Amino acid sequence: MSYAEDMGYDAYDPEPEDYETWTMKNGREIEVTDMETSHIINTIAMLKRRLSERPTSYPYMGDSDFASDSVDREEAVNEQIAEEIEAWIDVFEKELKTRKR
Repeated sequence: MSYAEDMGYDAYDPEPEDYETWTMKNGREIEVTDMETSHIINTIAMLKRRLSERPTSYPYMGDSDFASDSVDREEAVNEQIAEEIEAWIDVFEKELKTRKR
């Protein structure tokens, strides 16, 4: 199991419209525009913590092509997840800016 799977992330490249509805920890979905400002701020903080928790190195798995491929796949999945998290942070920060008018 990868770090991403351990942390409960899905590894996929979401479409822009996928960033309109946030799925909360309890599984309930909520439109970003309907979220309380404090909820958005807390969500951004949580996402930034998750980014900082990402592994930066992987355990030595031996000198085989299989081990090397496994580490490469793990790094690719984690990078994809980081990109998704950063995209969500951008969405939430943009929403906060619209509220500060």
